[in-house]
Amino acid sequence: MKTILTIIFFLFSTIAVLGNEKLKKCDGFCEGEELEITVAAYPQPSYRVIDGKRKKSPKWMIARVAQQPDSPCIIFDSFIERAIPRKVKKKDFDKYMEDFRTGNEIFQTMYSINSCIPCPAGKKPDKKYKKTGYCVLPMITLFVMYKTGWDKGYFPPETADFSILGIGGRDTNFDILNNLPNANDKVVFEILTFPTSLKDELEIARYKDKSTGKLDWIYHFNTYKTAARNQIRKQTEWQYVNDTNLTNYLNSYVEKTQKIYSSVFNKGSENYKKTSKLYELIPTDNDLKNFNQSFKKVATYHVQNRQ
Repeated sequence: MKTILTIIFFLFSTIAVLGNEKLKKCDGFCEGEELEITVAAYPQPSYRVIDGKRKKSPKWMIARVAQQPDSPCIIFDSFIERAIPRKVKKKDFDKYMEDFRTGNEIFQTMYSINSCIPCPAGKKPDKKYKKTGYCVLPMITLFVMYKTGWDKGYFPPETADFSILGIGGRDTNFDILNNLPNANDKVVFEILTFPTSLKDELEIARYKDKSTGKLDWIYHFNTYKTAARNQIRKQTEWQYVNDTNLTNYLNSYVEKTQKIYSSVFNKGSENYKKTSKLYELIPTDNDLKNFNQSFKKVATYHVQNRQ
């Protein structure tokens, strides 16, 4: 019996070791590595405020990922969040489907570019990839937030003052999954985040001024408790961005991000699964010069974490 147990233990130990040997990791943006494309759609548990009470309410997620196989290194990822009714009565089903087709239910989209690095203090690796000791660090994130998020109770009401915020003002969305008429009419913010250290980031947002109808950019800085960036410790006041070169670059970057993600992740596109196209979203040294006048730390930190 002891011999059998010894053999079983040896076999499982060998399997575990072989399993760990299959795990991979790469550094920085993993340029030159093969990235695998995954697209998935699924319901996800969530909460929203209904009649003043926080209640469980699912949301529909469409996730798009470009990842080194068998690795924690998700270099490019995106999700689209859509509201799902808690219950759909038979008589309301056709209206619900029409809402879904026209984009009424989209309340947030996200696009992220990440650097793969040894996990810093305060950030733990995913359990599946714990043996690698590697984590992904968001380097550029774009959020698009829609009025539906506030109407349906997914976003706290205090995060948007609609007495000064205009709605819409975006004729088109360059991501085919979001380019729906009733979604484009409800955009409130496009928010870009750029880290300036492991615990600090620049958050810069575009919104439509209700009084002028113009699209303006504002910014503030967030300081987090740990490198995991889950809990904000300090936040500065919002201020206007008065740097035309930078705002012109950011306007084009928002459009470019949506276009490229759409072309790489959607079947029927000539660039479908061509992950090399996604690398065009990583700012060049020349692109980073746009930050030098107002936010030089963004460029410095970005260059430090490329490799």
